[in-house]
Formats: sequence, C-alpha cells, structure tokens
Amino acid sequence: MSESLLAQYAAFVGKDIEFTEGVDDLEAYPEVGMRATVLSFKINQNNVGSLEVSYAKFDAYNAELETHNYYDRGHNPVLTAREAGCYTETEIIYTDAKPPFKLLSPELNAIMEEWKTDQMETKISYSAWVTQKLLEARLEVAGNAADNTKPEAESITYVTRLKP
Repeated sequence: MSESLLAQYAAFVGKDIEFTEGVDDLEAYPEVGMRATVLSFKINQNNVGSLEVSYAKFDAYNAELETHNYYDRGHNPVLTAREAGCYTETEIIYTDAKPPFKLLSPELNAIMEEWKTDQMETKISYSAWVTQKLLEARLEVAGNAADNTKPEAESITYVTRLKP
C-alpha cells in the first residue's frame, strides 16, 4: 500500500464515513450509502490494510439500506446480512485500494442525532422521518411565500421629505 493511501486511511480514524461506489468489491457488510465510524487502520506484513469500523451509531439507518444479497439454503439471494446471521456491529475490512467511502459531514451527523432523539418517541424509520421533515419544511416555505403575497400597502411606511 502506498504512503499516500496509508495517509488517506489514517486521516479517517475516529471519523464517521459513508460508503460509496467500490464498496461492493470488498468482501464485507457495507453497501453504497451505509455509514460507519472508523475505529482503526493498520497495515499487515503483506501490505494489506485492515480498516476496523463500527456500525453501531448508524444501525437503524444501515438496516434500511440492506439488500437481499445473501443466499438461502436453496442458493437464492433472498436474505439480508442480518437475516443470514452475518451482521456484526464492528467489522474489519481488508483493502489495498482507494478508500470506497467519504467523510460524513458534521451537518449530516447533526441530522442523524436529531432523528435518534425524535425516534425515541416516534419510532419511525430514518427515511420516513427525513421525508416528514422535508414535507414540513416545504409547507413552511409555501406558507411564508403565501404571507409574502399580501398587498404591499399594509407594510409600507410613507416618509415625506421636506425641502429646506
């Protein structure tokens, strides 16, 4: 593994990430769009990196993104990782290529934390909650736009200037 790749991976330790294209090439749980926290990164004697991640913080969010790509006894891909008994909250992912993830922004982390707080009361999924928040925001914007269509005369203050 090159020094630049090593530096890239090392910079993510302790940070939250979102998996991107290329993650499907790894023999690991995450799928595109899933999130995790990077716990550590090491290089073994064969120059292969081991990236330890935790899915705990994003468990419910990731569950919504799981696809049925695990095989049942009839060799049909009809199970999710959880259904197949292959899901764990932490995992070591082996890689020697460009990181298949990006740093999760603080703004997205704040939204996730707000959902977790609301979810304790509402028990709704992340995607349903985001949809609800988007709808509320659009209704609020539409309401504000309607308020701005009132006749201007109500809010105009007339100023007269006297000539000296």
